[in-house]
Amino acid sequence: MQKYKRLLSALLLLSLMLVSLLGNMAYADEIKVYVGGQPIGVDIKSKGVIVLGKCDVHTAEGFVSTVEKSDIQNGDVITHLNGDEINSVADISAFLNGKKYIGGEVSVTVIRGKRTHQTTVSPAIDKTTGGYKLGLWVKEDTVGVGTLTYVMPESKQFGALGHAVTDGDTGCKVEPLSGKVYGANITGVIRGERGRAGELKGAFTNTDSPIGSVSKNTAEGIFGVLNQKSDCSLYPEPVSIAKKKEIRTGKATIISTVSDNTPREYSIEIVKLCFHAKGADKGMVIKITDQSLLEATGGIVQGMSGSPIMQNGKLIGAVTHVFINDPTRGYGIFIENMLRAAA
Repeated sequence: MQKYKRLLSALLLLSLMLVSLLGNMAYADEIKVYVGGQPIGVDIKSKGVIVLGKCDVHTAEGFVSTVEKSDIQNGDVITHLNGDEINSVADISAFLNGKKYIGGEVSVTVIRGKRTHQTTVSPAIDKTTGGYKLGLWVKEDTVGVGTLTYVMPESKQFGALGHAVTDGDTGCKVEPLSGKVYGANITGVIRGERGRAGELKGAFTNTDSPIGSVSKNTAEGIFGVLNQKSDCSLYPEPVSIAKKKEIRTGKATIISTVSDNTPREYSIEIVKLCFHAKGADKGMVIKITDQSLLEATGGIVQGMSGSPIMQNGKLIGAVTHVFINDPTRGYGIFIENMLRAAA
């Protein structure tokens, strides 16, 4: 009997030590961040060039299709010509009109979605310039305006948007070679209506002085490092983030900038929590209830993506998408998902 008592005491002591250790781990895992809500301008330079369309080359013999035998499609990303890396329009011109290329077919490496394949193009000499042309409309960067979600106090690592940056012309996700973040001003609002998404009109404040850089473009948002901390006057000190298990349906708020370039807090309702949603950026269904925001924007509009969602003084997520058939409703992403993607 004495032996069993000693064993029971040892197990009890072990249990108490484990509880203490887990408690310390939970405390150590508590994360605090500066809350965003400010508009930011984003300029992402893609790896490769994005195909926007095909165009015949005007040669001395007439108009020639250079891509007649290729399967290049709009939205494809060209990364190499004959094995040479391509990251800009200037790279294409330098290859075609440099010493390496002497005419004939060119092997083109193309990324479409997650698949990489090879095809060929037959460049032609442009009648006006006398140089070879690929016969494709392409671009190398994507720009837009969104909302800052959070900034880490020490490292100044940030998260924004809550969803991926996609090219406005093709709808395809942009794989960044590099990216810059700028301050932005909201210059106007196109109200959202049933069947049509609204939009925050914005402009970069100073294209000569980026405020940060972008390193990742993911389904959960864009991530990088800022040169400064967030200056949201509503929450001047870092706040705790809430884990999924802490979040409840019911009243909450979002922080967004829709006028006067000043972040404001607006009331919302969390209608539904989707812990097992297929899309990581669609963990919550939210509804705008703040009358002043409804009057200004009609609900959730483009450019509000990344607006922090707050509940009980904690950052719980960010606005991501609007329901086209009801602009007062939309999706939000859990902050845990954003932080996991940023790591």
